[in-house]
Amino acid sequence: MSDDHQATGGQLQVEPDRQDPPAAIPEPSFDLALLHHIRFLFAHRYCFAILRQLAHEPSTRQTLFHRARAHSNDGLDNATAALCENDLVMRALGPDNNVVFVLTHRGELALEMLNALSAAVDRVWPEAPRKPRAT
Repeated sequence: MSDDHQATGGQLQVEPDRQDPPAAIPEPSFDLALLHHIRFLFAHRYCFAILRQLAHEPSTRQTLFHRARAHSNDGLDNATAALCENDLVMRALGPDNNVVFVLTHRGELALEMLNALSAAVDRVWPEAPRKPRAT
């Protein structure tokens, strides 16, 4: 009997060769691949992911999520207001169908956090499923 076998109380310890990637989330909140290429401005589709990360009131986040799905312009107005209230954006630019937000310092930090998450996921799991781009 080896010393290792005795040290574990007679139980064999098996080290896994590799770990399987985590189970895929059916619909990720944001497209990790695209976050690498965005700085200081981000499109409407990312605002709910930012809100989920940093907003203070969970009920507000849930309301915004449902309103945006039911009434896109109304949801966009509410999302813009919530992003401003949470000091993530200074203002919205562009038409309703292609809005970009000018980030505050806190918004930049939030985006850096999401970019770091994106880079980390890409590094350890390059084949991670991506949310398809809306056409």
